Amino acid sequence: MQFVNETGLICGFILIALLICGSVTAADLTTIDYFNQGVEYFDLGQYNDAITSFDKALATNPNIPEAWYNRGLALYYLDRNADAIVSFDRALKLNPEHSEAWINRGASLYNLGQYTQALDASNEALKINPNLPEAWNNKGNALISLGRYSEAVDAADKALKLNPNFFEAWYNRGNALYRLSKYDEAIASFDKALKFNPEYTDAWQYRGIALDKLGRYDDAIASYDKALLINPKFFDSWYNRGNTLGRLGRYGDAVASYDKALQINPDKLEARQNREAMLQKQKEGTTSQQQTQKASLIYAPLGAIALMIALSAWRRQK
Repeated sequence: MQFVNETGLICGFILIALLICGSVTAADLTTIDYFNQGVEYFDLGQYNDAITSFDKALATNPNIPEAWYNRGLALYYLDRNADAIVSFDRALKLNPEHSEAWINRGASLYNLGQYTQALDASNEALKINPNLPEAWNNKGNALISLGRYSEAVDAADKALKLNPNFFEAWYNRGNALYRLSKYDEAIASFDKALKFNPEYTDAWQYRGIALDKLGRYDDAIASYDKALLINPKFFDSWYNRGNTLGRLGRYGDAVASYDKALQINPDKLEARQNREAMLQKQKEGTTSQQQTQKASLIYAPLGAIALMIALSAWRRQK
C-alpha cells in the first residue's frame, strides 16, 4: 500500500495561511514553532515526539488541517492505524479537498483489513485529482484484496501511465495477473518492478511462485534465493522454496527449507505438515533404493550360474 508523505512541504503553508487571516500574533508564532518542530522530529523518525509537537500546535490552534494530517502520518508510521484515521478525518473536516489525506486514510484502512472503505478513500482522492499515481496504485491494491483482479490490472495501468517507473504499481499489476492465472504476464510485470527496485523481496517471492506454476522449478528456486539473499528471515520464501524442492524430488533439501521457515515461524501448521510429508517421501525413497540394491545382489549370482550352465552345454557340444 503506497503512502504519501508530504510533511516537509507544509511548514511554509502554515505561515502563509496565518498571514492571510491577519496579523501574526505571538500565539501564531508559537503554533508555527511547534509545527516546525514536529516536522523536524518526523524527518528524524522520532514519531512520538513529532505527535507531541503537533498536539502542542493544535492546542494553540485546532483549525490547521496540515497539523492534523502530519499527526496522522506519524501515527501511521507507529502502526497506530485507527488513531491515524481519526487525525486524517479531522484534516478532511477542515479541508475536504485534501487528496493526500484521502490517500493516507485509505492506506490506514487497508492495513486494518477494511478494503471496501480503503477503495472508497482512494476513489475520493481521484475525484479531487485523477492524476495521482499513488491513489491509482492504492485503488488497485484494495481491488486485489476484494478479488476484483481485472479491475486491479486496469488501476495499475493507470498508475503506470502517470509514472512508468512506479515499481509498487508494477508489482501490484503482477500480483493481479498472477491471480488471473496469467503467469507469463505476471512474471514480466515482476521483472519490471525488479528493474526499478532490485531489492524488492515481495517481487522476487511472487516471481518464484509464478515460475513454479509454469513448472520452471529451478528458476523458481533461484528467485526465492534472491529474496532470501536480501532477507534471510523471509518465511514465505523458505516455505515456498521447500514446496518447489519437493516437486523436484529433492526431499532432503525441502526438509532443510521447511526447517528454516519453522525457525522463523514455529506456529505455521502447513510448513510442519509439509516437512513431515517430505520426510516420509525421503524415507520411502531410501527404502526403495535399498530394495533395488538387494535385488541386484540376488540376481547377480543367478546370472553367474546361468553363464556356467551355458558354458557347460557348449563344452558338451564340442
